[in-house]
Amino acid sequence: MPISSVIKINRGATKKPTIAPDPEISTREDERKYEGIAAAEDAAVGEAEEATAAEAEVTSAVEEAEEAQETRDQRDLALVTSKHEYLFGRFDMQMKLVPGNSAGTVTTFYLSSQGAGHDEIDFEFLGNSSGNPYTIHTNVYAQGKGDKEQQFRPWFDPTAAFHTYTIVWNTQRIIFLIDNIPIRVFESSGVPFPNRQPMRVYASLWNADDWATQGGRVKTDWTKAPFTASYMNFNADANMVGPDQTSENNNQAWSTQGLDAAGRNRIRWVHANYMIYNYCTDNSRFPAGLPPECKTSKLRIFFNMGGCHVSMGAATPSSGCYLTPQIQS
Repeated sequence: MPISSVIKINRGATKKPTIAPDPEISTREDERKYEGIAAAEDAAVGEAEEATAAEAEVTSAVEEAEEAQETRDQRDLALVTSKHEYLFGRFDMQMKLVPGNSAGTVTTFYLSSQGAGHDEIDFEFLGNSSGNPYTIHTNVYAQGKGDKEQQFRPWFDPTAAFHTYTIVWNTQRIIFLIDNIPIRVFESSGVPFPNRQPMRVYASLWNADDWATQGGRVKTDWTKAPFTASYMNFNADANMVGPDQTSENNNQAWSTQGLDAAGRNRIRWVHANYMIYNYCTDNSRFPAGLPPECKTSKLRIFFNMGGCHVSMGAATPSSGCYLTPQIQS
């Protein structure tokens, strides 16, 4: 579903945009008090009434466009949000990130509920100076507690073309995918897990140069503004909940989706070649012991690198370069 927004960013705004508590956001000036709310248009017409509710409902405020664009300079933040809340589903967004010198910027696609004990599932893309790669930052919050970061380098140029970023969220697990390649799985496995609070879908572009690029050492170069990230073809195949309408279908493929053998091989390939941080291996961060979800796996997997060579320019993992796992119980 095409959505569009053009917003200016405040140079002094170095925190994640405030999420408006209102279930509907209009264009009236008296409602613009919610910082960072970018307009988006409900482009659903005709057949959209028969399409998914997510395709039919995005906050309406600007002219329909072929792709969503979020632009920021030194005067404001940008945030677009779905009107509806969802409890489990599959969420896809095509994105093209800020090109060139994107240091200090953070482009996002995420789900979040409201309140201090909120749940959240994050895709965040941390910019970098020209010639250096983005950092793909993922996190999961359950009942207000996050600290479950995993980070990756892209194996493609995320600024040259649109790529599809997907969050699958069901009662058993959360799966992060890029172009249908899984990069992370977070299992419920008896640990705090987002399974009770409905969440909205958000997309944003904001300034975080106090931490986003090389730990905050590289700041946003405002002479390069405006910074533009593009979104298009948002789709939610999901259970919609709310006071006016509820749709639930747990027979969809996403409701039990996990990883098959090919998916497991692909995630191993990503982890072995492109993972740059995993909280589950950061013993210095957790001196009292790693979080319980880091200890629940029944198998320890060691990768046999063998003679595998991976090209950084490869669009997708080569079938001849999958790593062979050596599994120990």
